[in-house]
Amino acid sequence: MNAVELRGVWAGYDGYTVLRDVNLEVEEGVKVLFVGPNGSGKSTLLKVISGLIRPERGEALIYGLPAHKTEARRLVGYLPEAATPYPMLSVRMNVEYIKRLSGSLNSPGVEETLELFGLKGYEKEYPTTLSAGLNQRLALAMTWVKGTPIVALDEPFDFLDEEAKQNLSQLLFESKKTVIVATNMEPPFASRFRVIHMKELKKEMGLAL
Repeated sequence: MNAVELRGVWAGYDGYTVLRDVNLEVEEGVKVLFVGPNGSGKSTLLKVISGLIRPERGEALIYGLPAHKTEARRLVGYLPEAATPYPMLSVRMNVEYIKRLSGSLNSPGVEETLELFGLKGYEKEYPTTLSAGLNQRLALAMTWVKGTPIVALDEPFDFLDEEAKQNLSQLLFESKKTVIVATNMEPPFASRFRVIHMKELKKEMGLAL
């Protein structure tokens, strides 16, 4: 079953088309790493998949549902680049708030999520007092706690030290989720993912994974 499908998608922003006639199929549970420099269309691709940008032409489907529809958007956990947790909420409150908003019966517990992302001991701290690396781990935890079957992560390894990068890679690889990651540079552990360079996607305009 395809978790994500793009059919002849054209998409962009501010009147500028970034993706042209892109066809993509990602089967359930597949881990994909899109690699390319700034401006190559990675973020636009993730926003289309997450339902934040509606295609100018073509279709973006999540489990067969139009990606921009509410039902589809609830199936995708999206992490934007340089995501910012709520500064007025503590680490625990940020995670608890997102868990309540998700309303998903499949979402992991708050304690489990804090443990997974190495946030135990920081529960009462506020984002403004945390390092960039800890804030990134908090943003990842807030995405993960939604319990969505698909995660679309834009530059998730930014600000993380090597140990945290390896832990995140292992978590993504071992999960049953469909994982779609966008990054500027191919990390050392990229072999765990199906690596697609954006120039190849734009050249071929069609991939089945």
